[in-house]
Amino acid sequence: MTAEMKEWMLGLQGHEDLVPLEEVVRLIRAGQLRSTDMVKRVGEPWSAAGEVPELAGHFAPQPTPRTSRKTARFRHSEPGRNEKRVPPARPKGLEPLVAKYFSPNDLLRAMTFALAPGKLATAALVLVPATAAFTLARGEKYGVAAGVLLAIAVTMVVLVLDFFTRRQVEGIDAGWREAGRHLVRNVGSLLGIPLTGALPPALILGLLVALEWVRTSSAVFAAGLRIAYIVPFALGLGAAIAGIGALSLLMVGGSALAVEGCGFREALRITIHYVRSQTGRMLVHVFLVSGIVLLGFRFSSWILEMAFQLPMTVGRGDWLGRGIERTVYQGVRDGLALVVPASLLSTLSVLSYLVLRQEDVVYTTESGEERDETAVSGDDERTGS
Repeated sequence: MTAEMKEWMLGLQGHEDLVPLEEVVRLIRAGQLRSTDMVKRVGEPWSAAGEVPELAGHFAPQPTPRTSRKTARFRHSEPGRNEKRVPPARPKGLEPLVAKYFSPNDLLRAMTFALAPGKLATAALVLVPATAAFTLARGEKYGVAAGVLLAIAVTMVVLVLDFFTRRQVEGIDAGWREAGRHLVRNVGSLLGIPLTGALPPALILGLLVALEWVRTSSAVFAAGLRIAYIVPFALGLGAAIAGIGALSLLMVGGSALAVEGCGFREALRITIHYVRSQTGRMLVHVFLVSGIVLLGFRFSSWILEMAFQLPMTVGRGDWLGRGIERTVYQGVRDGLALVVPASLLSTLSVLSYLVLRQEDVVYTTESGEERDETAVSGDDERTGS
């Protein structure tokens, strides 16, 4: 082989001399020269070996990558636990919402989704009959059952509206059939969310009832409770905190079902994760959302009460009397008063969840390095510093 054929320079340690093309090909086939290694022919600039026409055909074809240059996961996904085993085949269902950064303008625009006519109509179809039934049964022997039915109805409305909100955020028109499939997939959550949320407050209220029974049975114990009132006071405070926890489960858990496409157990775990890792932000979100929902309920109740009383005020008489008709229409009025607050609760809960979610992103770069970012975007090409 003549010296004129030695016209290739390799960007590899230990290969400082010119080598012929045959030597370059041998190194490629031996796996010592990769397509990303730099090579240079005399008189030409440095290039990646895979981009040189004379060498490109000697590299094995690489599979097309299916992921972006940076992949994102969420801390609540616990990758370490799942990477140790091959996950079972997931049944066809709702896929998780793609990680994306939502600006304040995006969130403000999405708040208007709460007053979408379709969402209000959906809430009315479920809440009005359930509230009318509860009003009729209240105080009767079926009052507890009617209360459970109303709690399930409220949970059903929130879950369905959460799903509609997710689709609205994605810019996709969601139909009733798709929302029905989402509800069927999460039928266990219709009982799981209200029961799990109501259990701690119910246990504390049971302790307060027991204290009341003992107090009325013993004058000595009653005198002791007057001195040690801190005990029932602490129980009352615990019941209030448990109520906040129940609202957090409905807000975060219901949103996780819609956004992540997970089941009830995973939604419960995600709720606990955010309560522990973002406690302050969670409290702010719960207070803000509950305050807005309460204002919406007050305003709706005022409007509907005025509409309910106006005919009788104009007519100067009691149009309904004191029979079952009045009770039914009072239930209808109360059910309609819950429509706007329920839609506000679901919409703001999903937006709150998306804010918590984008603060919880861990990026993995091609080098395997993990880092946090607030702005999450699938087409973000920043390398960060």
